[in-house]
Amino acid sequence: MSMHGYLHQVSPSRLDELLVDPEQVVDELYPSDRDFEPECTVEKTWEAIQFILQVLSQLGHFPEDSPYLKEGETIGPELSYGPAEYRTPQEVSTIDETLSVIDDDMLREAYQPDLMQEYHIYPDVWDDPDQTEWNFDWIREHFRSMLAYYRDAANRGNAMLEHLG
Repeated sequence: MSMHGYLHQVSPSRLDELLVDPEQVVDELYPSDRDFEPECTVEKTWEAIQFILQVLSQLGHFPEDSPYLKEGETIGPELSYGPAEYRTPQEVSTIDETLSVIDDDMLREAYQPDLMQEYHIYPDVWDDPDQTEWNFDWIREHFRSMLAYYRDAANRGNAMLEHLG
């Protein structure tokens, strides 16, 4: 079974409702009236993206106390791989501002497949030299998708739920 990272926007008022009644998180993320179709997924690249962002922070490209480098506050019951985490609208805005400065050259600089393999960064596929460029493109594609989704959430003033499924 594989772990995919999912992002889901909620309005500030909906986040308030979920904080009052965290059991509603399951219905918010997995509504029974439709098949599960995530609004945004980074698929299996979630830990690779986190690793690259940590490297970029260590290289001084953005502050080490960036909200994206910290875990969000947990909310709701256990899901497939732990509870969901949430980001407030202010955190979403800060994350959008922080991540928006990252370009392809910066991603390339922080992409270290040998080190990612050594640290067993999920999904642990980084040691195939024939796949180095494909893996980088895979990460970049999902990073760009995530960034666009955060930008949309920030523009709407929304909060974010994040979870592994």
